[in-house]
Amino acid sequence: MTASTSMPATHTFDEDHYAFGSKGYAWLVCLLLSGLQIVSNMERQIINLVVEPLRRDFHIQDVQVSVLQGIAFALFYAVVAVPIGWLADRWRRDRIIIAGMALWALCTLGCMIARSFEMLFVARLLIGLADASLVPASMSLLGDYFPRARLAGPVGILTGATFLGSGMALTFGGLLLAILPVDRDVALPLFGSIHGWQLAFGIMCLIGIAFTLALLAIREPVRRDRSAVAGTANHSASFRDVIAFLIRQRRSLGSLLTGLILLGTYQYGFSAWAVTMFIRVHGWSATRIGFIYGLYLMILGPTASALGGRICDWLRARGRADANYLVPLGGVIALLPLTVTFSLAHSGTTAAVLLGFVSFASIICFGPAMAAIPDTVPSTMRAQTVAITMLLSTLVGGGGGPWLIAMFTQNIFANTAAIGWSMAVCAGLLLLPTAIFFYSGARTARRQET
Repeated sequence: MTASTSMPATHTFDEDHYAFGSKGYAWLVCLLLSGLQIVSNMERQIINLVVEPLRRDFHIQDVQVSVLQGIAFALFYAVVAVPIGWLADRWRRDRIIIAGMALWALCTLGCMIARSFEMLFVARLLIGLADASLVPASMSLLGDYFPRARLAGPVGILTGATFLGSGMALTFGGLLLAILPVDRDVALPLFGSIHGWQLAFGIMCLIGIAFTLALLAIREPVRRDRSAVAGTANHSASFRDVIAFLIRQRRSLGSLLTGLILLGTYQYGFSAWAVTMFIRVHGWSATRIGFIYGLYLMILGPTASALGGRICDWLRARGRADANYLVPLGGVIALLPLTVTFSLAHSGTTAAVLLGFVSFASIICFGPAMAAIPDTVPSTMRAQTVAITMLLSTLVGGGGGPWLIAMFTQNIFANTAAIGWSMAVCAGLLLLPTAIFFYSGARTARRQET
């Protein structure tokens, strides 16, 4: 059976339609997909808690750590994100997600048994392949499960799950590291001797296996096309079709995607080094700051992301065509001074309080901005467009964000204790153009509406 015959045909549905005629089931799928995001991001954050023992045991410096935090993940993601998005626009997305999560669990096990920097690099490289299957397919599924007028909310929850997973990793990961033999090696059956902190990856692997089994509850919905763009056929679009569509919509979607990429670069860099900044500058333990930062992300992450989606839906209901740009624009405007003040705070307590405001302001941006993609892009192009967005955001953001801060710390300031200054400078370099692009996109959206 070919890919084109293994999925339901595309139809146009009423705007108020829920897949399978069930609002409750649509929300169940949203929560399950959000759970997968939580698990995926828990693993991604663990490495940010073990920077110092990782440097010690693998004999590496900050820039090499930044490679494991970002570039190792981003490189393979960049290679496969668009092909997987292309596949998700043609084949069953539930099966793509299941295959991706199974690979994710295997690669996380690889992080636990890695014996060197090079082995850990390869394992995290393959995790990028696994994660590339999750976001485009999940976003595409939500676009077919929910009506257009109710889409920003579930997309906001899915986006918020990313931060909830990061928060759970920092909170419970910090507590876990407090009881693991971080400073000595341990011997395991079958795998031999590993560093004690690597056991955290093994625990993530077990959680991933459990969620892979839970994926069997997802059903593939009939595809639909909500796009109001004239001349877009309801067939599986080629990559060339997607690029042509994005070029036609470059003033609105181009500003949106560029803003998202820059914002993602900021977020990747900040989250990668925030814990280490507290350790180096304020003398806090990884367990202490990980618990606080994790609680912020667990509580404020879903709250801010869902609130951003609700505000966006509220503005759209009142005729604001630029709603998907206004919410992230407001968040970015608040985020820049908050980040600079946080990074240069002399007191650890002050910095910890400001960390909560920084987290809220950054998270509220993503849901409304991402919701613009399934809202405005045809269903036959949706997964590929999400994949292109995630490809660039991960390649530029995931690879560049952690590296940029590490480069300033190691090569410009030449002082590991100057990491706060590095974070402040990089925030200015990234967030100022982000605000400009979101503002430009809002103006274009208003003109197109009239």
